[in-house]
Amino acid sequence: MMRSLFAGVSGLKNHQTRMDVIGNNIANVNTPGYKKSRVTFQDMLSQTLRGASNPTSGRAGTNPMQVGLGMSLSSIDVIHGPGSPQSTGKNTDLAIEGEGFFILRNGDNVFYTRAGNFDFDTNKNFYNTSNGMIVEGYLLDPDTGKLKESREPLNLAQFSSCKPKATSFADFAKNIDSNEEANGQTGEMVHTTGTDTVLNVGGLLKNVDTTTLPATAVIDYTAGTITIPATEADGTFNPVYSCYDSQKTISHTNGTDTVIELGKPITEITGLPASAIVDYTTGKITIPASEPDIAAGSIKYTNADYQRTMVVHD
Repeated sequence: MMRSLFAGVSGLKNHQTRMDVIGNNIANVNTPGYKKSRVTFQDMLSQTLRGASNPTSGRAGTNPMQVGLGMSLSSIDVIHGPGSPQSTGKNTDLAIEGEGFFILRNGDNVFYTRAGNFDFDTNKNFYNTSNGMIVEGYLLDPDTGKLKESREPLNLAQFSSCKPKATSFADFAKNIDSNEEANGQTGEMVHTTGTDTVLNVGGLLKNVDTTTLPATAVIDYTAGTITIPATEADGTFNPVYSCYDSQKTISHTNGTDTVIELGKPITEITGLPASAIVDYTTGKITIPASEPDIAAGSIKYTNADYQRTMVVHD
């Protein structure tokens, strides 16, 4: 009876220790740089009531009879895995992703921490706000452009302020909307019965005044065409339309690289083969010579026709 009670008590005591560790983990859920701990258990010695026997030619062997005497703590481990970085709204607070520690110094003693609650003191020393220890690091050597071999305290006194200087140059860039609607334009379509009459505006249509066209007219806004079918009676029509005047087309001839250098950013391009190379920033379009002929109007692009630039420099 007493043996069973002592075994049970050992489990209660050691599980109480595990609960204490879990409670401490919960209490430090908002502690900067805190690393959780875990508890592992192990079996205690067992009391042997009967030893094992070897098998013989006439009977099998038997296993020993043992009674466990309870359990004990095996270890309390600190889990040094990275936590989840959270924004604090303070620029001097830091966090480490992955492995590593911040280095703090207190006199001749060096300490390592994952807590990144830092600030600058009146002397512009970078320090830990929890204990006042100075943060150290490996600074860049301005002469060699490499990190120095020895650690130094982080001090930004020489960078904290600079003499005022009047602005001497300004740089401002802005693109007017390349899809800005053009003023209304009027086309002329002289139609003869028996033949389709097609007006190609040379760009992407935005608006068409359908009251200036017969009801049978077909409008393709993407291709930029207005078609009066052959069945329509003879007549002259003057459609009023507007289009995106910044859209243009290019063509390609097999055997020669086609290179278009617009000198302006490209905002949109359609109809290119897969092998084509487009630099949207500089406005350069390259179609390799190996591509078959591409008819004019198949490739359409829109660029920043009305770019205005002002540069700002100190």
